[in-house]
Amino acid sequence: MPIQPKAETTIPGKRGNYLIKRIITEGNMAWALEAENLDQENRKVFLKYYKSPTPTVSWYRDYLRYVSEINRRLEESSAHQYCVLCRDLFTANPRPGLNPHEYMFQAFDFIESGKDLRVWLDSGINDWNIRVDVAKIFLVAMKKIHEAGVVHCDLKPENVQLLETTSSMGLIPRMIDMDRSILQDVEAPWVQGEHKEGYVGTPGYFSPEHLRGETPVCASDVFTIGIILCEILCGCHPFAAQLDDRENYKAAVLEGGCYGDICMLSATLGGSAEHAAQFTALIERCLSPVAESRPTVAELHAALLDMADEPADSPVVEVPVPVEEIPAAEVPETAPEPKLEASPARVASTLVLKGNNGEFRTKIGMDLGSKSLPIATTEANFAARDQFRVEKRADGWYALPCVGTKNMTMLNGTELTEATRLSENDTLCLQGRSSGKQAMQLTVSLI
Repeated sequence: MPIQPKAETTIPGKRGNYLIKRIITEGNMAWALEAENLDQENRKVFLKYYKSPTPTVSWYRDYLRYVSEINRRLEESSAHQYCVLCRDLFTANPRPGLNPHEYMFQAFDFIESGKDLRVWLDSGINDWNIRVDVAKIFLVAMKKIHEAGVVHCDLKPENVQLLETTSSMGLIPRMIDMDRSILQDVEAPWVQGEHKEGYVGTPGYFSPEHLRGETPVCASDVFTIGIILCEILCGCHPFAAQLDDRENYKAAVLEGGCYGDICMLSATLGGSAEHAAQFTALIERCLSPVAESRPTVAELHAALLDMADEPADSPVVEVPVPVEEIPAAEVPETAPEPKLEASPARVASTLVLKGNNGEFRTKIGMDLGSKSLPIATTEANFAARDQFRVEKRADGWYALPCVGTKNMTMLNGTELTEATRLSENDTLCLQGRSSGKQAMQLTVSLI
C-alpha cells in the first residue's frame, strides 16, 4: 500500500520539484494534492499521487507511454483549450527514507476558480438560452477531444469544470480525469497481460459497451453525452428510476428504450417547440444500446446550433392573399388590413478573409489559425493553431476569441475578447502582447 502523502514534503519530478501544500481528496486510485512547483516560481499545480497503477505491474511502462501519447494528441490539437492538461508525468518516491518504493505522479494546471457541471446543474438555472449555451460548449469540447483521437471513457457532470471567461457565453469547459481515457486506434495496456484491469466509468453513466465488458469507443462517450444533455436540457437523468440499483440500470441500458420521458425544458423556459422535438429525437438516438445507431458529437453540435438559431419568440409571418384573387362576395366588409411582417435581414452565406496571399472562405463555423489561414496570409505562422473562431448565427457572422493564445487577436484595432459581429471591410490581425507589433492583417468580406 502506498504511504500517505504529507504536507511540506517535496516530490522530485521531471519538470520541477513539487512541494505538497495540502491533501485535497483521497480516492480509490489516487490522492489529489495541491502543490507548488518550486522550479517555476512556486506555481500552484494539481498533483495526483497514484495508488494504482504501480511500477510493479507488468504494463506500467506501457501505461506511461500510453498516457504520454494521449497528452501529446490533446496538447497538439485544438482540444488543448478544453482539457486540463498534464504538465509532468513521472515516477518518484513520495517519502524518501520512510518508504522504499516509487509511485506514479501527474502534475496538472491548477483550476483556481470555477465550478463543475454538477454544481451548475444543482444551482437550478432556469434560463433556457443559458442551458443551451452550456450544452453547446460541452459538445464543442467533446467534439475536439474525439477529433484528437481520444475517447474520454469517464464522462459525468463532475468531470466537466466550468471556468469563467470573457467570451460571450461567460463559461468555458475544461474536461478532467482523463488519466484512464483511451486512444481510438491503440488498445489500452491495462487490459493486456498480467494484472489486467477494466475500463473506468461511473455508475449511472456507464455506456452499453462498459456494461458488456467491451472496449469503449467514441459512440460510448456519445451515450453518456446523451444522459448529460438530458440533465442540462430536460432537467433530469433519463434513467433516474434505475439509479438506485446497478442491475436495474444495466438491464434498462442494454434493453434500450427503457428511460423516462425526455421533455425539453423549452416548453417552460422558452424556445422553439419544433426544433426541441427534433433534438429530443437525436438524444433518444444517443441512448440506443447499439453503438452504430448513435449520432456523432459533431452531429449533435450542429443540430443544437440549428435549435439555438431560432429565437424563442419567432413571429408567425402572415402572407396576405392578394385581394384581386378573392371573389368580391367572399371578402368580409370588415376584413382587417393584413399585417405585413418585416422580412428578416439576409445573412451572408459565405465569410471571406482576404490577406496578402489570397482568400480564405468558409460557409460553416470553425476555429481558425496557423493550420487554416496560410491560404490567405503568409504570416499565419504567428497565429496559434486555434487563434480565433468564426460562427454563423441567426443575425450574421461572429468572431470569437480562443483561449491561451500567445498573441492577441485584434478586430478593428481592439482586442477580441468576446463574440463580436463582423461587418463588411472589418479588419482582423494579430498583435504581440508585450511587443505591440502587428501581423497577419485580414479584411472581412461577406457574400
